[in-house]
Amino acid sequence: MSRSLDSRLSVAQVSLVRTGIGVGMLTHPKTVPQLLGVDSAAAARMSWATQMLGVREVSLGLGTYVALRRGDARTARLWLLAGLLADGVDALVLSAAVARGKVSRPAGIAGVGLAGGAVYAQVEALQSAPADA
Repeated sequence: MSRSLDSRLSVAQVSLVRTGIGVGMLTHPKTVPQLLGVDSAAAARMSWATQMLGVREVSLGLGTYVALRRGDARTARLWLLAGLLADGVDALVLSAAVARGKVSRPAGIAGVGLAGGAVYAQVEALQSAPADA
């Protein structure tokens, strides 16, 4: 497989995983808060906020994927940068929530790790993607 095809697959994988996570947040909005240690009643009350975040994830994922499919590397890179920024802020906000005791420490640390992993994946995709892919 050529480097160009490898990098396109990497960007496509990042975008499709993000889209899948967003769809999960839209269809099962109580899951993410519960994974963070929020009780069932509070998770139900905040399901609308989780769905809003799900829309963000779907938008960022599909925006990247569509730009990539159209061969618009510049726009795909901009979508990846937007996702990187969103995930970086998520990691910071979740870290603050853990520090304030708003989410359980183990789940919060895992969430920060996932957000950090997403940042890393996007940095890798950005670095490996050719300017014209």
